[in-house]
Amino acid sequence: MSAKQRTGKRHPRPGRAQTQNSARSSQPSQALVKAWRELSDEQKSRELSDLVQQLPDAEKRRVLRTVTRQRVISNTFIGPIPDPDSLAKYSAINPGLVEQIVSMAEKEQNIRA
Repeated sequence: MSAKQRTGKRHPRPGRAQTQNSARSSQPSQALVKAWRELSDEQKSRELSDLVQQLPDAEKRRVLRTVTRQRVISNTFIGPIPDPDSLAKYSAINPGLVEQIVSMAEKEQNIRA
């Protein structure tokens, strides 16, 4: 005996009305995606933090574990001088440090030449 014969009910198939509803619901989500992309990283962080705080504890732990695993970022730069972002950070710590780094790299290149 099939499931239809036992219960007398058929499982609904996606029809025209459901397809139209899904098309309508994708428009707001596209607007949300666009708005999300326009937010700064700091704004995104605040928004996500607020949303996570509203979750039940078990769900909050699951989300935080997932985010923690996926937020590892690795930058690799090969060369005698650090990448521009790192140089800017060095300069913020000590304004003369960038010139020292460049000077050291130039001296190293002269020794190798």
